[in-house]
Amino acid sequence: MKSTSKFMMTVVISVLGLAFVLSVSGCGLYHRPGETSAERARRHNRVLKNNISLMAEDVDQLLNLDRMSHLAEKRVP
Repeated sequence: MKSTSKFMMTVVISVLGLAFVLSVSGCGLYHRPGETSAERARRHNRVLKNNISLMAEDVDQLLNLDRMSHLAEKRVP
């Protein structure tokens, strides 16, 4: 029984140590191989632009701005 508890304690400490190391380092140290800082900036800008446009579409759909109103005779741009 004593060897099993030592093994379990070693596994728990190892997992906690790995979790601590990963939480401290995070994704900031990860860079794609062969990617320059300019390419990374373009990729971030493209993702941000895409996310903002998708969010604007969701807001338009929520406020019913994506469909014509039956109350107006003419379409307002």
